[in-house]
Amino acid sequence: MVVAMKHLLAGLLICCMCTSLAHAMRVAVFPLEDLSAGRNGVSFDFTDKISDRLAKRKAAIISSQAVISFMARHRVRWVGMLDSDAILNVKDELNADFVLLGSLNRQPQKISGGLPDLGLTLFLVRTADARTVW
Repeated sequence: MVVAMKHLLAGLLICCMCTSLAHAMRVAVFPLEDLSAGRNGVSFDFTDKISDRLAKRKAAIISSQAVISFMARHRVRWVGMLDSDAILNVKDELNADFVLLGSLNRQPQKISGGLPDLGLTLFLVRTADARTVW
């Protein structure tokens, strides 16, 4: 049930987001911050699922290795957010049209009364001018 809800939620969000993206746009998907995993929590599995969904919708995805390398070179200390300078550098260095970043928070089923709770915040930022478009 939990896996099915995650896939359904990810599918709905990606469908909505893809209406904002034209085909063949290059997207750099940054690792999602996992607030339920404590300080410096990262959800690579959910990040990969979102990347896969975008790729199925014909968006060109920048490799996760290139994104992680960019984060190391620019000393990005917190996942889930980037400043304007870093976003403009993504355009120059990774040749991406958009940056997708955000955070999620998962509550265990025992706390939420048996139903899985998932909060997800995503930002789609245009790299040409560092403006949030979605």
